[in-house]
Amino acid sequence: SDEERDAMAPVLSTVSAVLYQYDPMCLNYRDYFDVYGVGIDNHDEYDPEARSLLAMLKCGVTEDGVADAIAEVFEYYFSCSFSMYTCDSKWVTMARRIWVAWAAYQEGLSTADK
Repeated sequence: SDEERDAMAPVLSTVSAVLYQYDPMCLNYRDYFDVYGVGIDNHDEYDPEARSLLAMLKCGVTEDGVADAIAEVFEYYFSCSFSMYTCDSKWVTMARRIWVAWAAYQEGLSTADK
C-alpha cells in the first residue's frame, strides 16, 4: 500500500545508503567523477536491492541471517555468487548496519501501535 511504502521510505533510504557506501558492485561513481568535475550522483543505485532486502527482512530474516540475505539479493540481481563474502568484515559490518536500521524501524512500528 502507499501508506506502507511511505512508512518504509526512511529505512529504505538508509539501507540503500549503506549498500551504496559499501558498494559491493562498484556502482558508486560519484567519487571518481567528482575528481573530474562531472558531479554525477547515483546515490539511489541500490534502491532495488534495498527493497528486496527489506522484503526479506519483513519475512523474518534474523540478525544472524542478514549477511546471507544480502548475498542472496545480490546473487539474484547480478547473477554471480556472493556467499563467499558473507564472513568478510566489510559484509559483516554492512549487515550489522542494515540490521540496526531495520530494528529501529521495527521499534518505531511497535511504539506507534501503543
